[in-house]
Amino acid sequence: MSDRWQQAKELFEAALEHPPEERTSFLQQACGDDLALRAEVESLLEADDRSLPWIDGHVFQASAGLWEDPPLQVEGSRIGAYELVRELGRGGMGAVYLATRADDQFQQQVAIKVIKRGMDSDEIVDRFRRERQILASLTHPHITRLLDGGVTDDGLPYFVMEYIEGQPIDRYCRERDLPLNQVLELFRSVCAAVHHAHGRLVVHRDIKPGNVLVTAGGQPKLLDFGIAKLLGSDHVPLHPAVTAAGSLPLTPEYASPEQLRGGQVTTASDVYSLGVVLYILLCGRSPYRFAGRGRREVEHRVCEVEPPPPSAVAGQGKESRKQRSLRRQLEGDLDNIVAKALAKEPERRYTSAAQLEGDLSRHLSGLPVLARPDTLGYRFGKFVRRNRVMTMAAALVVLSLVAGLLVASWQARVAGRQRQRAREEAAAAEQVADFLAGLLQEADPFRTPGREVSVRELLDRAADRLDGELEEQPLVRARMLDTLGVAFGNLGLYDRAQPLLVQAVKSRTEALGPAAPETAESLGHLGVLLRKTVQLEEAEQNLRRALAIRRDHFGPESAEVATTLAELASVLRVRGDYDAAEPMARKTLALRRRLLEPDALEVAESLNDLALLRKEQGSYGESEALYREALKIYRARLGEHSMSTAVGLQNLADLLLKRGDFEEAISSMQQALATYRQLLGDDSAYVAGGLNTLAALLRNVGRYGEAEEAYREALALRTRLLGPEHRSVARTATNLAAVLMERG
Repeated sequence: MSDRWQQAKELFEAALEHPPEERTSFLQQACGDDLALRAEVESLLEADDRSLPWIDGHVFQASAGLWEDPPLQVEGSRIGAYELVRELGRGGMGAVYLATRADDQFQQQVAIKVIKRGMDSDEIVDRFRRERQILASLTHPHITRLLDGGVTDDGLPYFVMEYIEGQPIDRYCRERDLPLNQVLELFRSVCAAVHHAHGRLVVHRDIKPGNVLVTAGGQPKLLDFGIAKLLGSDHVPLHPAVTAAGSLPLTPEYASPEQLRGGQVTTASDVYSLGVVLYILLCGRSPYRFAGRGRREVEHRVCEVEPPPPSAVAGQGKESRKQRSLRRQLEGDLDNIVAKALAKEPERRYTSAAQLEGDLSRHLSGLPVLARPDTLGYRFGKFVRRNRVMTMAAALVVLSLVAGLLVASWQARVAGRQRQRAREEAAAAEQVADFLAGLLQEADPFRTPGREVSVRELLDRAADRLDGELEEQPLVRARMLDTLGVAFGNLGLYDRAQPLLVQAVKSRTEALGPAAPETAESLGHLGVLLRKTVQLEEAEQNLRRALAIRRDHFGPESAEVATTLAELASVLRVRGDYDAAEPMARKTLALRRRLLEPDALEVAESLNDLALLRKEQGSYGESEALYREALKIYRARLGEHSMSTAVGLQNLADLLLKRGDFEEAISSMQQALATYRQLLGDDSAYVAGGLNTLAALLRNVGRYGEAEEAYREALALRTRLLGPEHRSVARTATNLAAVLMERG
């Protein structure tokens, strides 16, 4: 045993004698300036904290002889064409060494895995060889590559892998304090690697942060297929020294319920483990705490107890602005995505690692995700199955209470009205659920085989269904009219959006009154749409009505008022009333900065609005600085391929066009246009506007052929979307004519 390992082991054992709260000061004194030694001891303590009593004693007892000496004398030893440098670590099956190529053909550092002495039974050797075959079948940029293999002079199988110098993914993200969107992008790469393995009929079965190393360049690498299973292959028996110990070839903290119960392992098991890793990356701790718990309790918690959502535990005990912002980002989609990956039943998880990756991609792009919260009925059914005796007793109590209430109901008219209201709300919720269920059934791939249903088609179907449904629930119907109208408007489908929003305003006014906050919400949405279609007088009227309602209801220093002020300032800008628009835009930005986080999306929106106004006023320097500040927020919060980032890039490109910086402007506009097409398809007002801006840029650098092509596509799109009489169509036609004249 090396002196270094012996020193770390002794310090580790000494640290265990101290209470957890005293270990930090102990290590500071014991390790001094030797930070590497301290990190090694801390990693042992961290592993000990996560270990399970029902594994620790048995495994160390079963493998006691394996810890006395390294399987090989490292210094000066050679394996095949490689010279060993040092031991990197030990796993359940073998020891891993850092080595270099020693035959002078080329310089290369590698990792060599050799089976441990004392573990060379026929079954274990066969399993080790299978691991080598598994790695050879996997070629993916985020999976460790197999380079070579063979048998040592002592008859021990080995294989040579690329050496990955990196950190476990959780530590990598934590130490660099990566923004949430970068963490998710990194994790998406891991999902892609797992999906690649699944496509070759390989289940990893031990996915955990320690098996995902991230290089200094930010590339994740999936390691250690030591317990991987080929789908459909026969199970290889484990060595008696392991099975007799009662240990499983897995890490229980990351194992799925079916793995802990000894059930069938499938790709869904890896999806569960990915969910655990994602949980840790999002909130900094595991879904379950196993320290001090026995095997039965561990199995019960994993198989029966729902973990708290990441948003509920992220930054616990910390109330900084950053932690509050993180919790808000996790609530909703990300909580639901993690819950779906961690579902107890394999059939309720994502069907593949690719589907999990796709949901994260949709979240990053601001699109609807597949994951949804568990229904009340499902949660209640799970509770009943877990607590049959208690539920039966509670049911008797409830029945007796209900009987008593029925006897006394004639004295409780108020309670009766409350129950009636609850029934009405339940009926409304049921109708909404039926409406959505019917809509989603139409998008079922078994009903529409051979193609995917687009967002546009789904919205069209929802609007069509709404014509004849929910008539008896006017408030629910009005809410859905408003939601659909906004969605169509965001897709640039203004002709579909306007009648829905007009209906929403009418329905809410009739049901709730003209001064209700819900009415103001729909008035605001309609005002924004009217501004986009250049119906400016009507837009201003609707927004001023909404502003008055919101000031009365929420107060002048509220986020709702800030939203309406921003929308009204945009209308005034388009009308050319800069004297009124500028102070309103600056007031909105200041108000949002007081109320919200510095990197809130609403702050970026106000920066963008003010930049647009200052550009039109000719203050290009201030405008560019504001645009770039807004873009920085969009990229950090939403990623490179989001609608907000694309719009920000287009705005910057338009400014750079005016400043004569054509090359950066063309590059920015091409990025924005690619995102529009990716997210919205080709038939969108955003694509039309982007084509018009790109054509102007190309024209300015003399690329007339490309400019003509872009103008023609923009003209056709705008004519179809806005009608031939719209002034945007006339402007585009004029620009096209100018290009044709310049070409001669």
